[in-house]
Amino acid sequence: MKKAMRTVLVLALLAGAHPVWAQALDEELEEGDVQTLEEVVVTATKTPRPRGNVTQKVDVIGSEEIERMVLGNGNLAETTAYLPGNYVNVLARNQPNWGSVGGLGTNYNTYMLDGLPMDTFCDPMSIDPWIVERIEVQRGPASVLYPNFLSQDFSGNQSPLAGTTNFILRERVEDPGTRLTGGYGRFNTVKGQADHRNRIGNLHFFLGGKIEYSDYTDYRYKLTDAASGVDMTEDPDYLNKSVDFRSTYFFDDADDHKASFYIHHLEHEGDMGRPNRELEHNYFTTQGKYQVPVSDWGNARVQLGYLYYDRNFGEDQYPTSLDSRGKSGVDQRILPGDVSIAVKHFGGGLMTLGTDYQFADYKWFNGTSTHDTINDTEAQQYGIYLQEEYQLDRWVLRAGARYNYTKHDYDLVGGLVPEDRDQSWDSFLWSAGVRFKATGALSVYANAGTSHLVPAAKFIGGTIRASDEGKEGYGGMLPNPDLDAEEGFGSDLGIDARPLESLNVGVRGFYNKIDDAVVTNTVHEEVSQTQAINAGKSTSYGFELSLRHEIKPFMSWFANYTYTHTNIENDVNSDLDDVEMSGYPEHMGNVGAMFALPWDIRASAWLRLVGSVYNSTSKSKRTKLDSYELLNIKIEKSIALSDITHVNLFVEFDNVTDNDYKTIYYYQDPGFSTFAGMQLTF
Repeated sequence: MKKAMRTVLVLALLAGAHPVWAQALDEELEEGDVQTLEEVVVTATKTPRPRGNVTQKVDVIGSEEIERMVLGNGNLAETTAYLPGNYVNVLARNQPNWGSVGGLGTNYNTYMLDGLPMDTFCDPMSIDPWIVERIEVQRGPASVLYPNFLSQDFSGNQSPLAGTTNFILRERVEDPGTRLTGGYGRFNTVKGQADHRNRIGNLHFFLGGKIEYSDYTDYRYKLTDAASGVDMTEDPDYLNKSVDFRSTYFFDDADDHKASFYIHHLEHEGDMGRPNRELEHNYFTTQGKYQVPVSDWGNARVQLGYLYYDRNFGEDQYPTSLDSRGKSGVDQRILPGDVSIAVKHFGGGLMTLGTDYQFADYKWFNGTSTHDTINDTEAQQYGIYLQEEYQLDRWVLRAGARYNYTKHDYDLVGGLVPEDRDQSWDSFLWSAGVRFKATGALSVYANAGTSHLVPAAKFIGGTIRASDEGKEGYGGMLPNPDLDAEEGFGSDLGIDARPLESLNVGVRGFYNKIDDAVVTNTVHEEVSQTQAINAGKSTSYGFELSLRHEIKPFMSWFANYTYTHTNIENDVNSDLDDVEMSGYPEHMGNVGAMFALPWDIRASAWLRLVGSVYNSTSKSKRTKLDSYELLNIKIEKSIALSDITHVNLFVEFDNVTDNDYKTIYYYQDPGFSTFAGMQLTF
């Protein structure tokens, strides 16, 4: 941590030296580096509104800022890692983000692609950041306008109680062009990418593809000196190939009448560091959207999507032998849809009425062939929602309600035909908020809302049979058919201030409560077996401090700090009573700076400070992992070959302090790495 503190001091000194630098520089930071309170956002209301006119806290990350980040694992979730309250914990290049938001697990912050839900775990490993125009991160309850996501895999269904993150794709193409990008880095990492953006009349589109290969490295740490089920005997291979296409047709010059179509496909091949632990993943995503104005008083929107996840893993007899014992994997299809109408009324009012639907088909197999099915289920979800927002002088008032109905059909659970072949749940949810704009540069806001999250089929049926409990070579999740649904309540209170035109300051407190919380508990550490259980009641509360400053003309910088306290109450199991939630740091901070230097050079520094976390909710089995700092730096040099042709040379430094810190599930960071490349734009 001493190295991290030195880095903070250096950044502070650079900020203090800005008057001297400003005299030597005349290059302005591009739009998108710094967001003001009045920036237009769409996530809080589904309709474009000034950010200072919505009750919720919404942060915006522009494409310029995304391109200047160092994403060590190439995961889309890493783009949000530097926001307050967002603990991003991507375990490896072929592993998802197991972080937290507001002291709640990743499944309490949903991810969306252009307003349509996607999987918080799988899709950030698949979707490439270059297609994203901007990211809107809403912190605080969002369970009225947006539904739960019906993922039955990983950590199961996902709810926007603690917030939602909306990755908004590029639509308009103002400057047509082509980019070719390539580079090489540590672990024999080779990347290549090509993309083209253009428009034909009112039709705007982009098309691109990427390929990445790496030997990577052993990213596990041993539990003991003895061999364990998480060990690697060789460095894993990693091969990732993807292609993306997006088109948007504007029926007129305005943005309120348009139709768009998006398609994405990714193939991921490699292994998990042992001869018979190969993997093969395929992801396919497509969605369409149509938006049309309705007279002078509003607009209507229809969105449909299709998501396909096909993931296969080779299994072995380790530690008894390295011989193969078959395959495991998931086959999941999800169809989300949403229809909504936004009605403007009484000058400052906005009423949003809509309905959404999801269908999920989920299969999990584990055995000598893909016919050894353990779970075979279907799920459906219907929702109807209504939200009213009204502006009265300096006040913004919001209230909304949602009705949800969810039904699961079980053909197989835990490898057996269950006695109860289906379950259903219904719930009424509410959300409300208020913002008071004391002055043009100071406002106070508060929000509250509820959620209802049913247990996923993976939690009920597990990924291994109950008869495999304690067996070597059978790592995975044990079944638990007696799980109850989770009931949630979330709230926040905050202040947004702009003491200077170029300085934004924020303070936000939050309180979240989950009854019958489902947590993943380690049952047999030595063979890496877990089980989902209801942990009674879990609560989290804390506060966030943040500031962002643009120092014209050469620098912008930010800093934030988050304190989070979590607690589980369990009257049934004393080992899980009065204990912190696993995987959530009590203290967390971020510092970053982006510089525009002479001779068309740009530099960015990103520092994360993460406090210690526990790797289990069990008092008798848990281990406290050390705190760590992560410093990333990116340097770029632009060379203009002509008016339309540019070369951008760049070098990225990931984990500058070479910190091989440990994370949950026995993963550790591989330490310092570099990547250098060139981008040709024409």
